[in-house]
Amino acid sequence: MKLQTIFRSTSMIGAAMLALLSAAPAVCAEVELEEDEIILETEDDEPETFDSGDYSYSKLVSDGSDEKAACIERYSGSEADLEIPAELDGLKVVKLGKNAFVSADYLHSVTLPETVTALGDYAFVNCLNLMEFRVAKGNPTYEVKDGVLYSGTVLERYPLGKAPGELVIPDGVTGIGDVAFACCETLTSVTFPQSLKKIGIASFSDCTGLTAVTVPDGVTEIANFAFNNCTNLEDVTLPDTVESIGFAAFAATALRTFRIPESCTDIGEQAFAQTNLAEIMIPKTVQSIGEKAFGFKLDENNELHMDSTFMIGGELGTAAENYARIGEEGHSFQFVNTGAEPEAPAEEKSNTGRIIGIVVCVLLLIAIVLIALLSGKKKKSAKPEKKETETPAPEESEAEDAETGSAEEPAAEADAEASESGEETGDE
Repeated sequence: MKLQTIFRSTSMIGAAMLALLSAAPAVCAEVELEEDEIILETEDDEPETFDSGDYSYSKLVSDGSDEKAACIERYSGSEADLEIPAELDGLKVVKLGKNAFVSADYLHSVTLPETVTALGDYAFVNCLNLMEFRVAKGNPTYEVKDGVLYSGTVLERYPLGKAPGELVIPDGVTGIGDVAFACCETLTSVTFPQSLKKIGIASFSDCTGLTAVTVPDGVTEIANFAFNNCTNLEDVTLPDTVESIGFAAFAATALRTFRIPESCTDIGEQAFAQTNLAEIMIPKTVQSIGEKAFGFKLDENNELHMDSTFMIGGELGTAAENYARIGEEGHSFQFVNTGAEPEAPAEEKSNTGRIIGIVVCVLLLIAIVLIALLSGKKKKSAKPEKKETETPAPEESEAEDAETGSAEEPAAEADAEASESGEETGDE
């Protein structure tokens, strides 16, 4: 198996991934010397190498100083139980380069000297027969537990020769180092401790035996290529603490469904390219989505092209809608609005509120006027009509007066006669 095994998905995931890998940090670009805390740097981007026995090394120099150290770039020997030297040509060996022991099938065990305090990105990738790591006494950075290499609470490298199947990572581990389990095809399941905070770059890349993964609460980042090309990985559960999903983190997996946690804000390029996903719901918390992150599959030419049937759910005005609308070559993905209309900016909200208030006031005034008018009409129609008093005709009135007067006259005369009669009686 070659080095390309871990990255065989580069052809599957497109040229962009290969470009990213080729742009990896320069070998031995930076290393810390524990004794005097000097940061060493390479003299050039492509450092000159020197041969010493079975080793090829580059020289490291400190900034503004003549102090030098060595970084092992390659090993050409075939020692099964290898003890890496602490010095080469009088230079202290402080680091192993990124390709120092790639695909070293002959390795059964390897011992790091007390001087080595840094490992290159792929220093022991694809060493399928490596059963254990060892560390010389006094090394300030690394230690070994059950043959596994640790740096503090970070599990740096797992010896693939142990051929783990169902693996339980010990409590207290806070990080999985870069390429820690890469190319471990025997691994069928992994149980993470609740103490875990970080999963490193390509840490489980090409673990083709993995079928399900549950990431515990507290992990905030799924790094680039973390589970890339885990071709049988069908079930992944992420906690609501994950904030970012890296470049090609789940590319070329067997995922059919996936839930993006609402804590997530960033999704890298090709993160879910070449999967079995037919749709994805993207929460409004996601602020950026890299190119070809969803809905892209390989064609007959092994190139990524968009799947026009892919469906994206999300809210209007979010990164989800923006990603769906962009598509490729003028095409768009199917987009389903899962939320309410996007909220207007504060200033627009304020103006809209004022306008609504004015309209409501005007409507209220109109309503009051209409009510008043209707009320007035009802009162007028409900008022009873007064009956007119009949006024007797003038002739009838005069006749009545005449009759009354004629009746009153005899009475007056009778009174007068009675009065006179009385007076006469009195005189008598």
